[in-house]
Amino acid sequence: MLKISNEEASAKIKETLSFVGLTIDEVAGKKPGEFSGGQLQRISIARALLSQPRLIVADEPVSMIDASSRMNILNIFKELKQNEISFIYITHDLATAYYISDEIAIMYRGVIIEKGPADEVLLNQYHPYTKALVSSLPEHGKREKWIKEEINPPGMEIKEFLASGCKYVNICPEKMEKCLKERPPMFDSGKVKVSCWLYE
Repeated sequence: MLKISNEEASAKIKETLSFVGLTIDEVAGKKPGEFSGGQLQRISIARALLSQPRLIVADEPVSMIDASSRMNILNIFKELKQNEISFIYITHDLATAYYISDEIAIMYRGVIIEKGPADEVLLNQYHPYTKALVSSLPEHGKREKWIKEEINPPGMEIKEFLASGCKYVNICPEKMEKCLKERPPMFDSGKVKVSCWLYE
């Protein structure tokens, strides 16, 4: 294991905090409750960077912070990507996913149903569920076309997890008989891969 002196460790900590927009004076001696949400997120990023990772898994890293802090953190991620650090960015927020991602995988009930370049997946939307997600964004105003309120009766979620067919079949506007019986594999649709019998 590589050993470094206390002076080297202190200098590295200061450098890493500076990278995420903090100083040692802002951090030293404080408890978590004394920081804002944005500061806590940046401290978490700094802690991860101290181990010099090649891959960072970020699960909803900007979900509970204000818009300005959110953009600061996303821009830190983009800069880190230029330094050859890869990210697995897990989120429900399509806007931030589009901003940060090169490739996107869309999941429905634990199954990847579409994946490919971010532009292709979110701008062209092959799978019916991806279309529903994009249509549900406020600027589109088309949520009712794809998803109705109270679409699933009680217990339907469990049945969908155990069903042998497509997990999205109960609310899919494009469903076919085959969708009820057999789960679709990932079909190659040119620029993206999509788990839907429409692309067989």
